[in-house]
Amino acid sequence: MRFGERYTTSEMDEYDKKFAEMQKYIPFLEAMIERLQNVKDKSREVQLQKMQSLHGILSNSKRKLKIETLQRCEDVLQKLHNKVEKVDTTLKS
Repeated sequence: MRFGERYTTSEMDEYDKKFAEMQKYIPFLEAMIERLQNVKDKSREVQLQKMQSLHGILSNSKRKLKIETLQRCEDVLQKLHNKVEKVDTTLKS
């Protein structure tokens, strides 16, 4: 969303609903951030910054993005969550 643009009421409702749904990823992101902070490998720094950025988006309800951007964030989080969950279950077996 650019400066000066406004959402309609239905768009705001859709945005707020999507934003609220995505709150479930905050604990996962916090765990991933902690995990990446404990890794000494500098190649993980970019991943850490991306996780922190996603966490920042979900932690700040005053920051409004385009609904499409919010949807892309959710898509990334879903894929990452599924990938990490798959690895974790493989390691536990």
